[in-house]
Amino acid sequence: MTIELQVCCYCNCLNCLLAASFNQPNLPSNAIWAHRGITFADRSIVGGNSRALFVDTNNTIYLVNTVNNTILLYDGYNLTPKNVIPEVLLGCSSLFVTSNGDIYANMNIYAHRSGRDLYLVKKWISKTNSFEVVMNTSEECFDLFMDINDTLYCSILLKHQVVKKDSSYSSFVPILVAGTGNEGSASDELNKPHGIFVDINLDLYVADCSNHRIQLFRFGKKNAVTRVGQESQKPTISLKSPSGIALDANKYLFIVDRGNDRVVGEGPNGFRCLIGCNAYGYDTQYTQLRDLYTMSFDVFGNILVVNNYNDHIQKFVLTKIPSGLPLNEPQLCHSASWNRRGIILTNQSTIKPTTQNIFITTNNTIYVTHSEEKKVLIWNDNDPTLTKSISGDIRNPRSLFVTSNGGIYIGNDRTDPVVKRWTSKKNTFETVMNASHACYGLFIDITDTLYCSIFHEHQVVKKDLSDASFIHIPVAGTGNKGSAFDELYEPRGIFVDVNLDLYVADCGNHRVQLFRFGKKDAVTVAGSMSDELTVSLRNPIGIALDVNKYLFILDSGLDRIIGEGPYGFRCVIGCYESSSSDQFISPMAMSFDLFGNMIIIDANKNRIKKFLLENLCGELREDLTFLKQKKAICW
Repeated sequence: MTIELQVCCYCNCLNCLLAASFNQPNLPSNAIWAHRGITFADRSIVGGNSRALFVDTNNTIYLVNTVNNTILLYDGYNLTPKNVIPEVLLGCSSLFVTSNGDIYANMNIYAHRSGRDLYLVKKWISKTNSFEVVMNTSEECFDLFMDINDTLYCSILLKHQVVKKDSSYSSFVPILVAGTGNEGSASDELNKPHGIFVDINLDLYVADCSNHRIQLFRFGKKNAVTRVGQESQKPTISLKSPSGIALDANKYLFIVDRGNDRVVGEGPNGFRCLIGCNAYGYDTQYTQLRDLYTMSFDVFGNILVVNNYNDHIQKFVLTKIPSGLPLNEPQLCHSASWNRRGIILTNQSTIKPTTQNIFITTNNTIYVTHSEEKKVLIWNDNDPTLTKSISGDIRNPRSLFVTSNGGIYIGNDRTDPVVKRWTSKKNTFETVMNASHACYGLFIDITDTLYCSIFHEHQVVKKDLSDASFIHIPVAGTGNKGSAFDELYEPRGIFVDVNLDLYVADCGNHRVQLFRFGKKDAVTVAGSMSDELTVSLRNPIGIALDVNKYLFILDSGLDRIIGEGPYGFRCVIGCYESSSSDQFISPMAMSFDLFGNMIIIDANKNRIKKFLLENLCGELREDLTFLKQKKAICW
């Protein structure tokens, strides 16, 4: 409830200013909704094949009972309706409610005595508690919308068009606003339009269902721009039979992707799956979503959807607004460099030769594993004195990840290939995932999903940590080694950004692969077979990203760290031929600290070294050589 109140405080400022009757929440780019929906209404309440749903800014929920042909009004999520509006609303599939409480609903009368079917839109007037006809259409209105000028819009699926009517006009006949009346995929055509939305600029968004796209008709224009889906001007996300649309306060799109049984949302970094998602973008196993039609935000930013397969109205709760990842992603200036001589933090008297893992949190706490004594060692970088050690049944751990609440995740070796979690509450390690082989990389994304790179099976798997089972599902790689776009060869380090895009150090293929969320095929962003000239790699095993999503790669085969910037890749640590003690051989792990320094495990000399960030922003340095370019250049 705390989250609901916090969101409510600022969600609906736009609604207040414009007197909009529906909710457009002001959401952060990485907002998360619960994986499982809560059933608010079922077939006993709405009947069968009910698609109508509307939630107003008072959190009144409007539904239609298709058996009794009535409209039901619920005060929030109270299970007893506060009002039932009786009327012969045959075939009602869409509702729109204005800020004064008037209700617009479509109505279909078949085999009328005139010899033809009638398709009407009626308005229930709250002051008089009665209905009146406001529009006649040639076929059924699939969706209704009222803009800020009180103009009523109707999408006519079988006529492949959207029409509108000014509510101040006495005529019941609408005029054409989008589509030609013939099905097609040209910029002025539609094919079975479903959901519609009109923003404050009177621009019309249409879920062009059978064209698998979202069309944007600017006010007064007959030709649309494809915003999402097939033939969009910018890369967005693939859609299959989209049926519903909503916009948040920032005009980001939220789409019911009916053919994929999911809801997708837009943000400043593009589109991502929000509800009904698995490794490849959708999953009915966890959500039981099928044949979705409509969605609506409530006043708290929760998402309600109509699940037509089982005639359920389900609520997906806005569970949290994450602050970000629990690791450091520094803001680095373009000419940043690191001192070539590292400072020794620990040596073999503290850590043993088999130590391979390090993690540094955003409060600069350092975690490393002590393999021989089966411990996790913890200290703060500002004070090298060991502050804590945690013992447990951990066996030569291959990977380590720490969450923002202090949960420690360990990936054991192949003799006991499980992922274990330690929490302060239980003060013991417990198994959270079983794997057939050791996890050589661990990562937990902003949705509390655990990722594991299985080196010997050439794939990355993931598991929802809210699920009590130990079962995981594949997210990248086929399970067979290979170099195709959907294949991996001995993957090591992994990183999942706030958009849920997965980066994989594809060690055996000498490259770094980027799997966009929901995609089976990757893009090579560094190393062999990359689309653009990047940098040659040899057995990359670690990955980090800075705040600008530039890559930093532990290139173990060449004993160096590679960094990316606006001008390409360059070597940043381990770049000079030297036999002196300031160089390292066989780096095993890397992590940024709070200040942008790099902490690296030097396995050859059994020590941890810190390479200090030198703040040289704006200075031209002749020794900064970019691997994409022949001449020195300032970042």
